[in-house]
Amino acid sequence: MTCCLLVMLVYVAIETRSWTVIHVVALSGSLISFFVLTLMYQSVCVSCFNLPSTYRVMHHALADPMYWLLMLLTTVAALAPRLAWSTDEDGLQKTHSDVAAIT
Repeated sequence: MTCCLLVMLVYVAIETRSWTVIHVVALSGSLISFFVLTLMYQSVCVSCFNLPSTYRVMHHALADPMYWLLMLLTTVAALAPRLAWSTDEDGLQKTHSDVAAIT
């Protein structure tokens, strides 16, 4: 779940052309609220709704360097094809000046 959120937020950050304070607050607030609410839920809810216990799983994950490496690699691997495609697509499009120079 963290990977999905991180990939979406980084993609929005990359695609944003002009940054405002609202953008920064929204993106950082989304990420911070996710971690805060997840940590609160997993600290309090030992057996909520008769589901298997996830007690302190995120606490252990956040302390593990492998977790952060996995977040980084997953984000790069998820965004690489789209960024490569958009870069290639932008490079192949001809502008009006290119068409005028050819004719």
